[in-house]
Amino acid sequence: MSTLRCPQCHHRIHPQDPTCGFCGFRFRYDRFERVLPFMRRPERRWQGRLSLRQRLWSTLTVPSVAFWDIAREPDRAGAFLILLGNVFSISLFYLLIILKVTGATSLIYGFLAVFPISTLFLIIYNLVFYGIIHMIIRLSGRKASFGDTFILGQYSALPLLLANLLSLGVLFVLLPAVSASELSRLVYPYQPIWLVVLVLTSIASLWGAVLLTLGIRERYHMSTSSALLTTFTVTIIVVLLGVFARLVPIT
Repeated sequence: MSTLRCPQCHHRIHPQDPTCGFCGFRFRYDRFERVLPFMRRPERRWQGRLSLRQRLWSTLTVPSVAFWDIAREPDRAGAFLILLGNVFSISLFYLLIILKVTGATSLIYGFLAVFPISTLFLIIYNLVFYGIIHMIIRLSGRKASFGDTFILGQYSALPLLLANLLSLGVLFVLLPAVSASELSRLVYPYQPIWLVVLVLTSIASLWGAVLLTLGIRERYHMSTSSALLTTFTVTIIVVLLGVFARLVPIT
């Protein structure tokens, strides 16, 4: 495969790269970057990685800078913290249901029973979800590392973690207490508040797809449009499956 040299730093680059992966020199602008300013790539030389706190905060405030930095030096610590936070938040959803059942006891034992299941579920989900995205990237002819894709994916799941925590607060306030025999009345369609939770998590998932787009375009030097098509195709399918599963009435 033919390569070119960057006119600024003289490193070899792929002819389809929109920017130089070494110095950030731009060769062309993507149409999404013209329309959506927050998706514009930083145009400066990378001086060194941000701290973990800066990476987490920048992911929410200036995502183009955050993922520009993460893509150059992926770290496991931030990814692990976000993954663990999502495992805890999913486990707390089940614990909340137990808490709302009058007379329920052994909340700690209930949490310890649910936590391993939530962990296994989320690990399998992540392996499948990011595995599909990784496969699409590889099929496009890019050399990709699943570990790096997985780390970028965890950072992009930060909005979902915040949405889960917000949803837990809403449910804690608005879900009524029921007896054990009325357990099914805590879920949809008996409690329409779950629609609010569904909207929050769906929006967070779609925003996460935008963030993942920023990450994989920087890590694998893809165009914004190609990265966006990859992440949104997979994410929308998953969101639609989640909507269908959550809105099926439980009798």
